[in-house]
Amino acid sequence: MNKKYSEEELIWYRRYYGIRSRCRNKKDPYYGGKGIECRFRDFQEFYSHIKSLTGFDSRATIDRVDSDKHYEVGNIRFASDTNQARNRKSTLWVEYDGRKMSFAEFREKYTELQMKTAWNYFKRGMPLEEIVKRKAPGKRGTPEWDRELENRTYNDVSKLREAGHE
Repeated sequence: MNKKYSEEELIWYRRYYGIRSRCRNKKDPYYGGKGIECRFRDFQEFYSHIKSLTGFDSRATIDRVDSDKHYEVGNIRFASDTNQARNRKSTLWVEYDGRKMSFAEFREKYTELQMKTAWNYFKRGMPLEEIVKRKAPGKRGTPEWDRELENRTYNDVSKLREAGHE
């Protein structure tokens, strides 16, 4: 690196170099080993292109729109860490309310449940429509938790009494 770069250019040069290194590493199963290439001739071409994209910000990260395609014009965008995490092969995609979305996005938009709780329901075969109906339990020691516990105990006792058991 003989040329002097501005602070911003240096940030993007490091990102470009990381992309290029991953793509050239044939042992990396997600990049070079999968045949993913960096199709920008050099850093200047890459930097010129990303500066022309909407939302250019030196704090942003680069993401491939289609993770099966190359780093090239038309297949890169700026993305948050959350969006990058959702653009992986391991992402579970669901369809709900006529939209395809990641399970994490579904949980955020349609439920009050913690991720682990929603995931456990889903793993056990509960339909998405039923997961949406579930309410998040209150935190232990809060009035909501105590009421829920009292109601649960009361309802359980009531059901036992109705069934003839005491």
